[in-house]
Amino acid sequence: MRHRRNPLFDLDAGGDILPIEMQHHSRRLQAPKRKPHLSKVSALPSDLTGKELSAYQRDLRLGYLIHDVSRMRRRAFDQLMKPLGLTRAQWWVIAFLARQDGMMQTQLASVLDTDKASLGSLIDRLEAGEWVQRRPDPVDRRAKRIYLTRRSSRALEQMHRAERRFNEEILGGLSLRQRDELIKLLSEIKRALDQIGPAAPAADGESDEPASL
Repeated sequence: MRHRRNPLFDLDAGGDILPIEMQHHSRRLQAPKRKPHLSKVSALPSDLTGKELSAYQRDLRLGYLIHDVSRMRRRAFDQLMKPLGLTRAQWWVIAFLARQDGMMQTQLASVLDTDKASLGSLIDRLEAGEWVQRRPDPVDRRAKRIYLTRRSSRALEQMHRAERRFNEEILGGLSLRQRDELIKLLSEIKRALDQIGPAAPAADGESDEPASL
């Protein structure tokens, strides 16, 4: 026997009975929403045209390119250091101590452009892993100097070999003259940045690696 449908009720999309006063509300919920209208905002300055705009776009691209190359180089070199069990910040400390072993912690914090607290925590981990050793300063017994251990010396040999292979791979498309010219150009940019003012100290583990070990 076929039942007559009660005009006060209707079926929703799932077959459930809904009171008539809820039908319109249900349809409104199921209706596709219109996408909000977004006004277009230009990423380029509106006061530049022609050659000035082209120059601005060129310099903007150069800035992005420098940033991308630095970021990609850090990530790629991190992969080379993984077998040694060292983080980027840790092998950076070892690399600088290889240049001047026995530096005081304050000196090391200055050349690494980081704060003493962050460096102190980093040195603690390196000392716990027997990569470095703190020793009292012979003149000021309250001060501590940081020295590399034999374990670090062995790791440095591996780091040097890995860096040579790494640099040849990423710089293989450049001639020796081009590499020298690139050093001059980047050094000029670095000098200009130094004149702007000192940068904020980098967080532990976020610093860029030194140019070479």
